[in-house]
Amino acid sequence: MPFKHLLTPLVESGQGVSCAIIADWDGEAVDWFSLWAEMDDLKIFGAHQGILLSHFRRCLNESRFGPIEEIVIRTESVDWFVFPITTEYYLALCADSDRFSALIRQAARLCVEELRLEFEA
Repeated sequence: MPFKHLLTPLVESGQGVSCAIIADWDGEAVDWFSLWAEMDDLKIFGAHQGILLSHFRRCLNESRFGPIEEIVIRTESVDWFVFPITTEYYLALCADSDRFSALIRQAARLCVEELRLEFEA
């Protein structure tokens, strides 16, 4: 499934996003776009974000709190974002720290909605 038409605007928006990847729950990359990362590095990044998402889902009682909407990990130099698309797929982003976090999250949520429509089609 080609999704670059949805990933490219996220990365080229000028908001500091350097890479975006869609992966399945096994960490297998479905599609990706990056300004700098090598394909193998990007796939590893995506797989690790899936591991984190899986751990958080197990730790939280989703029946009590509801499903995870997003995960944000902030460091001194980079922010990582993970957005579940469906129960089987997620979107992971890497961005410069202290950039336009709210705008990035808003754009990613819109992208996730478009991806959900495409996955359901």
